[in-house]
Amino acid sequence: MRTAAGGAPRFRPFAGGDPRLRSIRCPAVPRKRSLGPAVPRKRSLGPAASGHLSRAAGTMSGAAGSGAGAAGSVGSVVRRFLVEYGSGTPSRLKVLDAYLLYVLLTGALQFGYCLGVGTFPFNSFLSGFISAVGSFILGVCLRIQINPQNKGEFQGISPERAFADFLFANTILHLVVINFVG
Repeated sequence: MRTAAGGAPRFRPFAGGDPRLRSIRCPAVPRKRSLGPAVPRKRSLGPAASGHLSRAAGTMSGAAGSGAGAAGSVGSVVRRFLVEYGSGTPSRLKVLDAYLLYVLLTGALQFGYCLGVGTFPFNSFLSGFISAVGSFILGVCLRIQINPQNKGEFQGISPERAFADFLFANTILHLVVINFVG
């Protein structure tokens, strides 16, 4: 370690690093000076948003004190989702959502089995998992195409045509999967 003219060390060692790097400064970037603790600024978002934020802040402060407040708000969100899903979703989409849930759980079960037991017949695991993922993706594509809210984006495609495309793509997917199993 070099010493300055008075004999005092030029660099002071600090915890966790090379003391020589402390003196390196970039001349283009000035050093920041601490002005004390940072205080968040309030922004005005208008009367409707500020009322919403104050309600959210009240919920958050209540949730910080006890876990019951957070569980109640999550429960109310889930209940509201189920009520709106049950009343606003057509039955075709509900059936398709049940299929998607089944395929998702099948893929998760296969992956869990792979983690727990092993991947001895690796091509069998891979083909089953690819089948689950591919079926899920094709099902999501079908759901997007037959959703009445997306009617404007798929004007030339009827729900029957979308289902025929889904069946054709699934047939090709599973021919590839069966071929991969060997």
